[in-house]
Amino acid sequence: MHRLAIALGVTVASILQMPAEELRAWQAFDRQAGLPDVAAQWQRGLLISAKASAGSKVDDFMPLMAWNKPTGAEALLGRLQRGQI
Repeated sequence: MHRLAIALGVTVASILQMPAEELRAWQAFDRQAGLPDVAAQWQRGLLISAKASAGSKVDDFMPLMAWNKPTGAEALLGRLQRGQI
């Protein structure tokens, strides 16, 4: 309920006052499409700004943005093996 409240910009109390059918519809939407994870978005933004100010390249900390390079778990494992994390 907290993620829904954050996504909608309302309080949890407002969510609890929502009609049950509307709440079920939001829960179904979350299962199918996913609500935005505001905390993760803020983390990414802070990481990008911190790394950018240190003079790093985008692909140093966002492997999905690096073309022709391993992505996801492979990129993370490689960075761990090279001591970059």
